[in-house]
Amino acid sequence: MRTGLVALRVSLAVLWGATCACASGGDDSSPGGDGSVPPPFDGSVDAPREGTAPRDGASDGGGGDAAVTLTQACNDNATAYCTQLAMCSPYLMSTEYGDTATCESRLGYCLDIVTAKGTGWTADGLEACVKARSKLSCQQFLYERPAPAACTPTGTLKADATCLYDTQCATGYCKLTSAGACGTCVALGGSGAACTSSNDCEQTLVCSGSGLCTKPVGAGAACSATTPCALGLDCAGGACAKPVAVGAACGADGGAPCDPAAGAYCSGTTCAALSVVKTSDPCGGATNAVCYGGATCLAGSCQGPVKDGKACDGGIACQTPSTCNVGVCGLFGASNCK
Repeated sequence: MRTGLVALRVSLAVLWGATCACASGGDDSSPGGDGSVPPPFDGSVDAPREGTAPRDGASDGGGGDAAVTLTQACNDNATAYCTQLAMCSPYLMSTEYGDTATCESRLGYCLDIVTAKGTGWTADGLEACVKARSKLSCQQFLYERPAPAACTPTGTLKADATCLYDTQCATGYCKLTSAGACGTCVALGGSGAACTSSNDCEQTLVCSGSGLCTKPVGAGAACSATTPCALGLDCAGGACAKPVAVGAACGADGGAPCDPAAGAYCSGTTCAALSVVKTSDPCGGATNAVCYGGATCLAGSCQGPVKDGKACDGGIACQTPSTCNVGVCGLFGASNCK
């Protein structure tokens, strides 16, 4: 089974996502690791190492008029990421953001990541990550684990320190308990360590259906709850299989899995496409329709996301990447985690 595809993990938010433990034995098999849109920079658009990046967007070292600034690096990251997402998965782009212009505007919170206390990000480092990510195939971009080394800088905050982004931590991992809440810098789990998602594990491992960090197996290999498939594969009929496109044959019980990045689901014995509908249109249930641009399907119709500064109640989601904080939608920034 796959989980929902559009929950962006704020922790990197700008870069590589969270997880799901799948009953089939291969967790995090959908885009973003947790069935979410892959994050824009490192598994959490995390920030540059403290002391190396100015907090006003000025050049972070190197001296010279041509030096890239944090603001420019964040703009480049947003443009490249949104372009790549739209190319690799028009479905995920349409359901999470709607269009590339909205995507780019919503990734402005990058500056919070790259200026957070203890950050491992620098402007040049983020530009290097953008270049490394642009070389990934769509398969790697949507399901990548491990992420490119350039996209996983570590910070200066020690274990047990309060954090919001992975790149603030010397351990390389800020464990969050929920969106809109601070986390704690902890060590990544090695093989056999307990986990609730693949985020808890070292980059070469995934969290198995039995809750342990495990080395995944590839396409065609035998899989189970204790032997998970690599991200992007499903455990189908006891073997790891690549998802198939809309129109291909599928099987709900052990047959070929349909591609979630294409909004595909198994309808009888053939992969069909979910339709993407806009505000006030019918959704959910028998409609096989999902909402456009981060809208919420509530009481059978799409309700547009709540904008920043507006009250967030009634079950309607805030506009990505904002969360509901003390009853109002807004970005939960690193300054809240001291």
